[in-house]
Amino acid sequence: MTASSSTHPLARPGPEPKPTPTHARLMRNQILVKAFVLILFAAVPLAWGWGQSWTDIALAAGSYVVFCLGVTVGYHQSVPHRAGAANDRTGRNVAPPEEQDP
Repeated sequence: MTASSSTHPLARPGPEPKPTPTHARLMRNQILVKAFVLILFAAVPLAWGWGQSWTDIALAAGSYVVFCLGVTVGYHQSVPHRAGAANDRTGRNVAPPEEQDP
């Protein structure tokens, strides 16, 4: 018997704990992320005049803003407004009528 099943006869064994990352692994990840960001920022001046212009920068910035707003609005609609909905396995809303979403 495992330690979790010896505490209660009907207890299910839980998932194995995730191994903690080592210091070397964390440092490697930080170096890779910083290198990627530096390469990204270095690519703009290097590509300037070779097919990149202010129009490209404006399109990238506009797309970024639209994407961020879309993600923000999407999460706002899905997470908080459905957080109180209690559904059973068939998908019926089993929350009391005063707590059901309109």
